Amino acid sequence: METAASRCFLLLTQLLLVSKLAEPVQGYRRRAQAAQRKFADDIDWSYAGTLNQNNWANKYPSCSNARQSPINIEEELTQVKVQFQKLEFEGWEEAMSDMTTIKNDGKTVAVNPEGDFYVSGGGLRGRFKVGRITFHWGLCKASTEGSEHSLSGVKYPLEMQIYCYEALHFESIDQAIKDGGRITALSVLLETGIEDNDNYVAIIDGINSVSRFGKSGMVGPFSLRGLLPNSTDKYFTYNGSLTTPPCTDTVEWIVFKNTVAISDTQLEMFCEVMTMQQAGYVMLMDYLQNNFREQQQQFMGQVFSSYTGTEEVLTPICSSEPENVQADPHNLTSLLVMWERPRAVYDAGIEKYSVTYRLAQGEDSATFQYLTDGDQDVGAMLQDLIANTSYVVQVVAVCTNGLYGHVSEQLSVDMPFEDPEVTPYPDSTEFEGEEDYGPWAKPGEELDNDMDWTTQSTTRTRPTSTTGPPSLPLPAIRTTTPFVQRRTLTPGTPSRTTQPNRAQTSTEQSERYRSTARAPAEGAVSAGSRGRGRTQKYTTTVTTPQSRTDVINTSSTKTGKGRGVAYPVTVPSGKGSGVSMATSASSLSQGEPPWPTSPSMPLFSSTASSFAGALLQTTQPVFNEASNSSHESRVGLARERERRTMVPLAVISTLTFLGLIVLVGILIYWRKCFQIAHFYIEDNTSPRVISVSPTSMRTDTDKQEALPVKQFVKHVTELHHTNAFSREFEEVQACPVDLGITTDGSNHPDNKNKNRYVNILAYDHSRVRLSTQADQDGKSGDYINANYVDGFNKSRAYIAAQGPLKSSTVDFWRMVWEQNVGVIIMITNLVEKGRRKCDQYWPLDSQEEYGGFLVTVKSSKVLAHYTQRTFTLRNTKVKKVSLKGRINERTVTQYHYTQWPDMGVPEYTLPVLTFVQKSSKARTDDMGPIVVHCSAGVGRTGTYIVLDSMLKQIKEEGTVNIMGFLKHIRTQRNYLVQTEEQYVFIHDALVEAILGKETEVPSSRIHSYVNDLLTPGPSGRTQLEKQFKLISSSNAIQYDYSAALKECNREKNRNSSLIPDERSRVCLSTVAGETTSDYINASYLTGYRQSTEFIVTQNPLAGTVTDFWRMIWDHNAQVIVTLPRTPSLAEGEEPYVYWPRKEQPISYEAFTVTLQSENHMCLANEEMLVVQHYVLEATQDDYVLEVRHYRAPHWPNPDSPISSTFELLSLVKEESSSKEGPTVVHDQVGGVTAGTFCALSTLVRQLEAESSVDVYQVAKMFNLMRPRTFTDVEQYQFLYTAMLSLVGTQEDERMLQSSDNNGTVPGGTASTAESLESLV
Repeated sequence: METAASRCFLLLTQLLLVSKLAEPVQGYRRRAQAAQRKFADDIDWSYAGTLNQNNWANKYPSCSNARQSPINIEEELTQVKVQFQKLEFEGWEEAMSDMTTIKNDGKTVAVNPEGDFYVSGGGLRGRFKVGRITFHWGLCKASTEGSEHSLSGVKYPLEMQIYCYEALHFESIDQAIKDGGRITALSVLLETGIEDNDNYVAIIDGINSVSRFGKSGMVGPFSLRGLLPNSTDKYFTYNGSLTTPPCTDTVEWIVFKNTVAISDTQLEMFCEVMTMQQAGYVMLMDYLQNNFREQQQQFMGQVFSSYTGTEEVLTPICSSEPENVQADPHNLTSLLVMWERPRAVYDAGIEKYSVTYRLAQGEDSATFQYLTDGDQDVGAMLQDLIANTSYVVQVVAVCTNGLYGHVSEQLSVDMPFEDPEVTPYPDSTEFEGEEDYGPWAKPGEELDNDMDWTTQSTTRTRPTSTTGPPSLPLPAIRTTTPFVQRRTLTPGTPSRTTQPNRAQTSTEQSERYRSTARAPAEGAVSAGSRGRGRTQKYTTTVTTPQSRTDVINTSSTKTGKGRGVAYPVTVPSGKGSGVSMATSASSLSQGEPPWPTSPSMPLFSSTASSFAGALLQTTQPVFNEASNSSHESRVGLARERERRTMVPLAVISTLTFLGLIVLVGILIYWRKCFQIAHFYIEDNTSPRVISVSPTSMRTDTDKQEALPVKQFVKHVTELHHTNAFSREFEEVQACPVDLGITTDGSNHPDNKNKNRYVNILAYDHSRVRLSTQADQDGKSGDYINANYVDGFNKSRAYIAAQGPLKSSTVDFWRMVWEQNVGVIIMITNLVEKGRRKCDQYWPLDSQEEYGGFLVTVKSSKVLAHYTQRTFTLRNTKVKKVSLKGRINERTVTQYHYTQWPDMGVPEYTLPVLTFVQKSSKARTDDMGPIVVHCSAGVGRTGTYIVLDSMLKQIKEEGTVNIMGFLKHIRTQRNYLVQTEEQYVFIHDALVEAILGKETEVPSSRIHSYVNDLLTPGPSGRTQLEKQFKLISSSNAIQYDYSAALKECNREKNRNSSLIPDERSRVCLSTVAGETTSDYINASYLTGYRQSTEFIVTQNPLAGTVTDFWRMIWDHNAQVIVTLPRTPSLAEGEEPYVYWPRKEQPISYEAFTVTLQSENHMCLANEEMLVVQHYVLEATQDDYVLEVRHYRAPHWPNPDSPISSTFELLSLVKEESSSKEGPTVVHDQVGGVTAGTFCALSTLVRQLEAESSVDVYQVAKMFNLMRPRTFTDVEQYQFLYTAMLSLVGTQEDERMLQSSDNNGTVPGGTASTAESLESLV
């Protein structure tokens, strides 16, 4: 019993001890669970998971309004504002305090600067202190999107946002956000470059120290200014919101146009940041990626652009156009117009609306205006219209800041013919009881003493009476008046209005008068306007000469409920010269402009109306009507006044005579100024043509000293070392063009739609003028956006033009014909990065007619970097003189450079030099100017013109003067050579041309050329050795091996000295979320027909076989050539077997490789060539790729004749000519053997097509695209040896054919033998 009791006691003791020990563990677990639940509750939004940005608005309603950020900024759609200029950065150059902290909050990495750093100026409405810096990124790859904002649809890998607040009102950025204060956010877009950015080292180190979620630390000293782009002058600004909850829309965004570059390594540090993601009820630790908000498509604000001094400043607008404008006739003489508020209001609130209407017949008819009382009035009743006529109606918003919005589209309305319910003209009995005749007394009666006149004129004129609506007041005699006038003209323009033709004496001070405007009939008054006291105001406006038609401004002022009705009146006094008038009641003193003549709302006028306006010198209302007068009395008064109004015949005659004189003068002026183009083409000696010589446009700054070519090469080297290109290009841009140069032709209303870009205009003094012909709209014009540009020692050597629009294609071909153009240079693709850069102006098929010019495509030759097309241009309006003459047909050659990137300049200068030289030589002396165009006709166009002209100057004088020449031609067309990058490219290209000289050799001269290359000079070195030194030199180029030298990719390289440069590296496709790499040791090499004609790679390693076949699959390669490492490769050495065996397919994730057949071919030197046929079949669909594989055991074989080298080339060429993808060529390391094969293939094609070869260019391009392809002069010499052998063989064949025909064998093989002997 004791033993059992003791055992029970021991068991109970153990249980009690275990329970005690378990309590802390359970408590810890409960506390951990509670903490995790609390943490989950604290995370109320996220970029991924159930709390992603699609659900932000559930808790934060502001996240769904119409002013949310971020957005895509289209530069072409932004408005340039002059007040938005340079920003002021106070203290940004100083190093940050050691107290600056950085924190990983799970959403981003936030830097909290410690110190006083302010930003102001540039249109900011205050002085803002830097409060926080945040970052947003994607997958941390250079090719991925991570920025929140984008420029013209282009997103960047990283975006930095600097948030600033008003320190005078808030203590911190958090308080400013909480209290809804104004925030300024600076956005910096970052892209990847080659080297680390030293300015970001402290930031990157700080990010590395807080990579764990919730961790914070200190940041080393750094300069805020160093984080910004080098130039901050150009930026875009708009009113938006925070890009994270609570999405407060009180943020003024400033997005810099220029970007900042950091290295790939620095970018990758952002993706090492960790965060907590909610997965159901569990919080998991994960990498923070894609922490950017999607762009807000519902954004309805306006984006503005800063002004740097070069942009065209357009008139700002304040809103979009009113929506859903409708107009319905209310009766015979009234029209009800209704609309909805604009979708977007940009700058300020809407104050009211303006409704303009005019007769549809004739654009020179008078235009009336109706102004609503406020922004809530979205309807208007237009009164006193003419029955059985058509009116054109438009509505526009007027904002509180005086700006106008977009005008609605024109709405055409037909007034009814008859309305039985309404009598438009009341019976005359209505007026029998009316005895008040307004300001004009009845015949034989004196004026009422109660009438109040407030003018200072000393004479009176009695108007003639008119009958029928509307009343017709005549232009007034000039008077002066102390009345407060309602001005409708722009500042600085004299005010002009009509006065009553009856003048007054100075003693008459107080006369009350009533309106002579005919009031509408009953029924023509809008509902709600009867029986209520209200005043109606009408103002008369005579517009300045810049207008099209006279505008009659009408508005209403409420004194009760409802809306007032306007009764406008106009007087047609000749075509286009109607003097408009409207009456006003009592609101003239308000000084409210009914329609400011802002450039955004041009008024319409004709020449005649401008003259009529010149006669009218006041803006005084004609009549005032008492506000308590009834509707019937107003109608009666109007009819009575119409019967009594008279104008002396002498006044009418005088005005008519003066109008005729002015019209004749205007006609003479118009013919003199606007019909010059008619004489320009047909008669250059016409005295009407004002010829501006090119030398007269030069300035003192153009007289730059030309440098000898040797000194120029040293000069360019110094510019690179000292980074002085910026200073030189700034000097070019600062060169003043204030020599009276105008662009009136481009700014003419009829020509604005002929400009592709609003800021690229043609200078008048140098623009190309077409012969005046009527276009499709019946308008005659001589305009095309093109300018004559001088060349070296040749005036008007070029025509610099914009890329033709679809609507200007006829004009383009007309210019080509009239200017006798034989060569067209095109330096743009039709579409670049999804945006239309130029419209196709040549036939889609073989032939097409463009407005009387029949264009036929005779030939099209597609080359690696450009396409050459030959057209015949026939003028169908000109008859042939004879069958031999054919003067109505010409040949035009187009050189179309297709490899100039959308942003920047070409990677390599050699192809551009070849393009310039070949296209320039195509022009003969009997041709007119060379037409050069890109998209805008300034940047790439200017680069071509400068290169061609300087190459001619180098050839003729041995000097270079880029800056002086560029300054001169910029006076002939604006913005030629548009960017500093293009300016640098010109220098580098000319240095290449000077050092390399002309290296393309006709086949007939190759023997003597080779002999010259091999002849030692005074120093004992040959020209061949000097050429090879230029080929193997890498001083002028900075190679980028970043991908190849990554730790994960080093083992994929057989030889670390033969690795791909990033510019020409072949990339493998990757899938988001997978760990596969895009790297393979392979490079593109340019061929004769395609810029990526070859892929050169190494023999696959055991670990890279999959990558090799992925490359074949991704790039649609259908020909593989396997070559030995060197010509002396041992017999037993074979490449790694990466191909499948018979009936043993190799399967990969996306496809399967199967060997279909294997053949053996015996070559001329009795070597056996193995040819295998593979089929690659997709695993997901039915796509099939057939591949031909050539395996040569020895190539080139040193024991065989050199001519045998071309047998394999011929076989591969025949196979690849019918295939689309690149040809993959590989040897042991992807070096000289593969490079030699590709080089000879390219040279053979060039020899066949052009009867010339350029060994130097091919070899140098290969060494640029795959560095160290040719490392020894003997390898380079072998290319000449092979081509010399091929040319000799072809000559022998031609001589044998000649001997067969003539029976004799001509001599001439000695030169070939001598050249080969010297090479050997």
